[in-house]
Amino acid sequence: MKIVETFESIQGEGRHAGLPMTFIRFSGCNLRCKYCDTDYAWEGGTQKSLDDITRLCLSMPWKHIQLTGGEPLLQPELPELCARLIESRKMVLLETNGTMDISRVPKHVIKIMDIKTPGSGYESMNDPLNIYRLDFKDDVKFVITSRDDFDWACERSTALKLFNRGGVLFSAASPLVKPSDLAQWIIRAGLPVRFNPQVHRQIWPDQPRGK
Repeated sequence: MKIVETFESIQGEGRHAGLPMTFIRFSGCNLRCKYCDTDYAWEGGTQKSLDDITRLCLSMPWKHIQLTGGEPLLQPELPELCARLIESRKMVLLETNGTMDISRVPKHVIKIMDIKTPGSGYESMNDPLNIYRLDFKDDVKFVITSRDDFDWACERSTALKLFNRGGVLFSAASPLVKPSDLAQWIIRAGLPVRFNPQVHRQIWPDQPRGK
């Protein structure tokens, strides 16, 4: 498995924002989103064995383990890593770009899954079946690059009944959309969308990589 970095930090997004946890950032991504803030994880990294990564995670004091990237599901051994951590009573969170089958990981994994908007340039890469592989513990995230993206995300969330499947997160793609504008759009839309700021960026604004 290829790792870019491992670190301890505060979860900055979603329903688990504010919790301290261990982060494992995997190398490699099948997308090149123009707003990506972790493009250093697209390539490179260090090869580590499944056993080494498992031992590292179990040595950390935190119950929560965040698996992120890049795109973690590009790692063939990721489902086995998840299974080992869950068996060891860790709570596993998986951040994924929504283009790969999320049913490969154990059902107890908490998924934070992107649905790529037209503004990302990768709308056609979304795996449409992933919507039906979510459950109420999971989050769906839209990164909003424009007002058109916002309207599209509202329409898709309603049409796909995402509010009945889990949390729906809207994030502002900086600097394309101001957080204050996105917050106002959400209020006026009248939908149960969660405004999703990156809390870790507010805590460590000058920290470009994992903190």
